[in-house]
Amino acid sequence: MYIYCLFIVCLLAQIASSNAIVESDWEVEYDGYGYVEFGDGQVHFAPMNSTQSDETHAVLILSKTKYQSFDIEVTARTDRQLREGDDPNTWEVFWTFFNYMKTTGFEKEANYFILKTNGIELGTADKLLGQNFLVTDSQPICKIGKDYTYRIKMSEDFLLSIWIDDTLVIDNYKADQDDSSKSLYKHDGYFGLYTEDGEITVKSFKDNQDDDDDDDKTSSSFKLQYSLILFLISYFFLNFI
Repeated sequence: MYIYCLFIVCLLAQIASSNAIVESDWEVEYDGYGYVEFGDGQVHFAPMNSTQSDETHAVLILSKTKYQSFDIEVTARTDRQLREGDDPNTWEVFWTFFNYMKTTGFEKEANYFILKTNGIELGTADKLLGQNFLVTDSQPICKIGKDYTYRIKMSEDFLLSIWIDDTLVIDNYKADQDDSSKSLYKHDGYFGLYTEDGEITVKSFKDNQDDDDDDDKTSSSFKLQYSLILFLISYFFLNFI
């Protein structure tokens, strides 16, 4: 009986592990004098609280794998906004960076996406502080304490699409624009988990291209595992209940 239950647990853990966040896959660039904690397949992070209107603190965690074209799913939530003494800013939530390339020091060239408390924002970031806003919209909005699943896909011909909880919010945005100031970066780069003055939990990270590389094998493996679990559960109820 004990071995039977343990076997089911192991199978379920194996299925879930493909989405788990493993510390060895990530590098903490800076923690904003706060903390970054990995555990149970998740990562929880927050910088120190900001108490002045002109003060900000941030956390950045970068993947050790580089991506140029990709199909990534991340489930995350903003647990709290940490600013003290003033109302929090709309962008003090969870961010994603992609095609993130380090230049010198903390400078970078990267694309980013934010689900803010007043809508969405797609842009590029370069040098130390510079931002270039490419797309903004007043909907959807981030609700503090709610989980969101972000799917961010950059196709091989550099068209960017983004979904939030299966709702398409960025539809085939061309990385190359006639106006170069509206273009996205296309270089090989890291994926980033980021916040300014927010407490964040990232619950899962999935590279869908890993599945596509061996789709038939993966699909068959999962079908077999699920079928085996269903059989064992049925056997349990028929023989032990």
